[in-house]
Amino acid sequence: HVGARACTSPREHVHQEALDKLNTLAEQGHVEGSLGIFRSIQARSPQTVHRKIWNTMLKACANAGDFIRARGIFEEMLQGRVQPNVPTF
Repeated sequence: HVGARACTSPREHVHQEALDKLNTLAEQGHVEGSLGIFRSIQARSPQTVHRKIWNTMLKACANAGDFIRARGIFEEMLQGRVQPNVPTF
């Protein structure tokens, strides 16, 4: 990875790869693929990136025009006590 920290552990590297893949799929509007990655990393992600992965999942829904699913993801985000921020909207 260009710009990646040289001292990352293998676990951190795998997690970053999953985040990168999630973002790529989200940008392309691939909701189902994004959802699979999202679910696999959601519980094991550090608290510091929770909002980022939720926002990325919402981006996948928005890019796909799937506003009904976006609403469900948003509700799930709130139930999980993840506070929205400006990029959420």
